[in-house]
Amino acid sequence: MNKVDERILYIIIGILFTNQLFTVWENIENMGWILVITSIVTGFIIYSELFLVRNKEKIYFFSLLTLTTILLITYINIYDVGNSIRNFYFIVLYQIFRVYTKYLSLILFFFLLVLNIVIKTSHLSNATILIQTISSEVSIFLLIVVIIMLIINIIDQNTKLEEMQTELTLKNLDIEHTHNSLLKAYNQLENLTIIQERNKIARDMHDTVGHTLTTALVELEVGKLMLTQQKYEGNEKIKGAIELVRKGLYDLRTSVKTLKDNINYLKEINDLIDNTINHTGVKINYQIDNKLNQLNNPILSCIYRILQEGITNGIKHGNASTFLFNVSIDNTFLELNLDNNGDGTSFLNKGFGVNAMEERVKELNGTIKFHYGIEKGFGIQVFIPLEGRRKND
Repeated sequence: MNKVDERILYIIIGILFTNQLFTVWENIENMGWILVITSIVTGFIIYSELFLVRNKEKIYFFSLLTLTTILLITYINIYDVGNSIRNFYFIVLYQIFRVYTKYLSLILFFFLLVLNIVIKTSHLSNATILIQTISSEVSIFLLIVVIIMLIINIIDQNTKLEEMQTELTLKNLDIEHTHNSLLKAYNQLENLTIIQERNKIARDMHDTVGHTLTTALVELEVGKLMLTQQKYEGNEKIKGAIELVRKGLYDLRTSVKTLKDNINYLKEINDLIDNTINHTGVKINYQIDNKLNQLNNPILSCIYRILQEGITNGIKHGNASTFLFNVSIDNTFLELNLDNNGDGTSFLNKGFGVNAMEERVKELNGTIKFHYGIEKGFGIQVFIPLEGRRKND
């Protein structure tokens, strides 16, 4: 029970007991002991309302006190016609309304009303006085009911406010817990994002620097051999290697930045093929679907890096001299095939480059397979779903 309920009950107690003591004083000669007992029992009821009624284990004690009060009031009504006895009705009705069903309270209300009217009018013969008495009793009882309902409504509203406040407190605790969980998840996601970005930079650096330096190394080796016999051609090869190293430095800086959404990967793919052919002497036969320009950068970046790593590994580890590169697109999938005529056995042990290719394809929900290619060389086959991968998706 909150403070508002207690204050209301204290006011009721003061009014009732003042009037009740006055009733005891006026009727002390005839029924004093009954009124004293009734006062004591009523006091227990009020005490139980304040302290015990919400304790389910004490509800039977409360019910017994209420029943005793009803019997005592009925007895007093039969042998006494004092007006102050209405205060006991008020107490009983209030208790019944607070604890039991309203239907039971209404039945009790009408019982006490009729009983009181019968007792007070049984000795009256004047019709006017009879009507006035009945009207007075009905009015007083209706007023009592209105007061009871107002008090109960105030108490119920306060109870609802307490429940809402408790519920709000619990929700705030849930929100705080959810916030802490989200904050923890965000921190974990942030750390995971940092790790993923580091891995992405590492893959890009490996692919870019590895391919460029491999091509430059081939040029330098050829230039070194040609300097003794064909000085001009040897110098050209060395110049080409220098340009490749410069390009590798540029690509390395681009990779470190990681934000490469503005890169034209179609141009980069064509430049990669042309530079490899011009600077290494290998042959690359390729066929690229025209619909490739409809795809977004993440999938184009994956194609570029697989081609770059596949050519680098083919030259560096497999001594390949010929590559077949094909990209085809249908409504649902992209298929990439890259085959070479090098030593396929050198790819059986997966290195960082092969793992990087697998990771890139997996990020796009695709699949990648490695197999023997041209003349028992090495081949790469990739399937990537295109749902949500087009520029207009």
